[in-house]
Amino acid sequence: MPAPLITIKKSDGTIEKITLAEFLARKQKAGSRPASPAGRQQTTDNRPQITPPPVKRSEPAQKPAIPAQKPSFNKDDAKSLLDEPALASKGGLPSASDQRWPQVETIAERLNFPVANPRRLRGLIQLRLKDVRAEAETRDWLIRPLEKGGLGLLPNQAEEILKLCRQAMAGGHSNEVPLLKKPMPFMNQRPVVPADRMISAPVAPPALAKTSTSPLLIKEGVNKPTTAPLRGAPPLQRPVRDVVTPQPARQTTVGPVEEIRLLTLTDFRRLASDPAKAAGLLKQKFLNLKTESYLFYLDAMSAWRQSPLYLEYTGKVAEALNSGKKLAEVLQDKSKVQLNEMTAIMEMEKGL
Repeated sequence: MPAPLITIKKSDGTIEKITLAEFLARKQKAGSRPASPAGRQQTTDNRPQITPPPVKRSEPAQKPAIPAQKPSFNKDDAKSLLDEPALASKGGLPSASDQRWPQVETIAERLNFPVANPRRLRGLIQLRLKDVRAEAETRDWLIRPLEKGGLGLLPNQAEEILKLCRQAMAGGHSNEVPLLKKPMPFMNQRPVVPADRMISAPVAPPALAKTSTSPLLIKEGVNKPTTAPLRGAPPLQRPVRDVVTPQPARQTTVGPVEEIRLLTLTDFRRLASDPAKAAGLLKQKFLNLKTESYLFYLDAMSAWRQSPLYLEYTGKVAEALNSGKKLAEVLQDKSKVQLNEMTAIMEMEKGL
């Protein structure tokens, strides 16, 4: 009996079937091989693997330490920009708008009533003296409540402050530049144009006129020359008329409901020469609308009661009742509705 075979996988990836005794012999032979030399490692595919030498890393160069310097501050660095002195005027000239603080202090000291916010009061007085705010605006800020930015003064107190401001403004201020009362000389001078560049104004041609001394124009023995326009004279200007709004175009096509609303006696007579037959054709229009839609039928009935024919025949009935006459006596005019036509219309309404 042959020995059983086993399947093994070789190092190169192939498969082989060998007996168990041969497998044990190969395993014993592989264990008796000498170890591989140092520095090399034997892999399964019999290729030596070289271990790379270690890499030496150099430490980064350190920069020399810079000693910390203590910042130096002086009193000018902590000073507010609002506290800087105003620039002095150049050449000793007065400023265009002085602060007027002496006058402000004088007015504030002359007040005989307390003020809740003296700093705000001095600001309002200064703006009034410099004519930045008008008198009415200053009065409004003086009377306005404190919580809204004003001073909350009484009207008489505000008027006293404005009176002191008017006196101070009337006295003038010597440190300011006075306003120009006369225009500068160059403002009235006209530019000089050379003679060679001057353009003469166009001269209008003399009006052409025709002198007529016709004896027909002589009145009371005085011969006065009259001027008559030439043939080439421009025509007279046409009068201007108001623009008339065009009337909207009359609607020519109407529907069945509108046709009943616009029905007149002439239209009724055009349906047929016999009033009974004409009333039957008119009744058929109502029945057609009722067959199509009951809402159309209701609209047609409402339109019929607004038609000129309905209003004419009901008006004749009312006239006969009010006058106490017979209906035949009222219907004497042939151009109006007649008795046989009214009878046919009444019979038609009974069927509706």
